[in-house]
Amino acid sequence: MRQFICILALSTVFAPTAVCAFGGAISPLQNALASSCTVLDQETSVVYVFHTASDGTTGARYSLRKSPNLPWVWIQDLNFENVIGDSQSGVTVDYGECDETGLVLIQIVQWAGGNMTADDGCQTVTAVAHPEDATVLSATCSGTQEVAGGGTAIVSVDFGRCPCGGFPDTVPVHESTWGAIKELWGN
Repeated sequence: MRQFICILALSTVFAPTAVCAFGGAISPLQNALASSCTVLDQETSVVYVFHTASDGTTGARYSLRKSPNLPWVWIQDLNFENVIGDSQSGVTVDYGECDETGLVLIQIVQWAGGNMTADDGCQTVTAVAHPEDATVLSATCSGTQEVAGGGTAIVSVDFGRCPCGGFPDTVPVHESTWGAIKELWGN
């Protein structure tokens, strides 16, 4: 429990000058197997939030942010750990003990979706800093607090459109985008 309290106290004084991900990462993913960061837009869309840390962890602090053009509405969080808050306004998680497995399923977040079209392109759900902090935070088993990375899930109407790198397999060329595409190649 000591690490949980420390992570709360740290949030009022933590102001890093550089972002380094020593505390692992908080990653929204497509399924409970943590096998893909590509999430399909469905009537009820689900994002699984994992904490990955190689040195073991006792907690985390973050929130989730969807891209502005993603037409999803948050329904609820289903939590697997001791959680204060929610994924939309800020989450503080205490695992209760040191987890050295390297992969902790923190919560499942449900969204009302199914409204995307192919024209909506690639949208995202990203783990970002808790509103009271400057970065995503992780508490280690040794009692220290560390900066954690914030992962991103890519949301699309189909798996092939937006791979985990975030770019479509093909870039459609329209009269309004041709100049920007040519500029990428210096032509």
